[in-house]
Amino acid sequence: MMTFKDKDIQPKIFRAVHNTYQPALDELLADTRPIEDARKVETFTRRWMETSMQRAWSALDSAEKVLNQGQVIRLFQNLIAPFGEAHEYTCIPVMLVEHIGRPPRNWKFLRTAVAKMFEEWQLAAAAPQPSKRRKKGGGEEVPEPAEQEAPRDEEEEVPAEEEQELIAPEEEELEDPANTNGTKEEVLEEEDAELKDPWEDNLEEEDAELEDLEMKDGEEANAEGIDGLPEENGHPECTSAGDCLGAPSDGLVRHMIEGEDGDVYCEACWHSFMFHNPDLEGLWEDGDLAGQRYEAPPGDP
Repeated sequence: MMTFKDKDIQPKIFRAVHNTYQPALDELLADTRPIEDARKVETFTRRWMETSMQRAWSALDSAEKVLNQGQVIRLFQNLIAPFGEAHEYTCIPVMLVEHIGRPPRNWKFLRTAVAKMFEEWQLAAAAPQPSKRRKKGGGEEVPEPAEQEAPRDEEEEVPAEEEQELIAPEEEELEDPANTNGTKEEVLEEEDAELKDPWEDNLEEEDAELEDLEMKDGEEANAEGIDGLPEENGHPECTSAGDCLGAPSDGLVRHMIEGEDGDVYCEACWHSFMFHNPDLEGLWEDGDLAGQRYEAPPGDP
């Protein structure tokens, strides 16, 4: 993928992202409730990210050295806008963004979702292990009985404090509506404002926060004796620039748009683009095949 330079890591990340794409979309489409388009994009992206990164984590050796918050954010930024912010193409399903457009590359929701995912992973890792099992006399293992709270006698009197806690929410609901109208209206106004521009973000601020996050990941890795983030080399003439997943030795492919010359990309980047959109047209820019149509290698999905 465009974020990772290691040739051994790329196919594992690619398979993880590819194999979880359709299931995440099918799961979203199976929900027939009326949901706004922006919320659908969020739901799909979150599910796609969580399932693909779980699969990638299992497939990678020393995954903790490869997958960190900064790398995952950068990966999905490249999936949201593979050709850059100025190009409208995206790996997000067209049916979800055809009326509202794709999210911006520096989508605030993405950073928040990644941070939450890593937090949940850390909590799961720190969770206590299942109770040990003991053996019956015949050798059969049975689980240790879990400690249970003693059931309360049916006629046991409820303490006044607990009774007050149970009654309080109901009493609050019966308060004068005039005292709560202002708060409800403010909430509705905030929701309406969000729906007017679902992708509204401060892109410069998000870029700075992402850089700080990646620097933090690198510092933490170095503190543990681990190399920092992969060094970004890429092809010097590839339009993907710092996000290029290729190498200087890769061939170049020119994007053709209705017969007109488009941008030039390295072979590795172009191959990644074609996987998600086989209808893209490109011509070899250099090498023995210069001028000929780019064809995906045999055996590719």
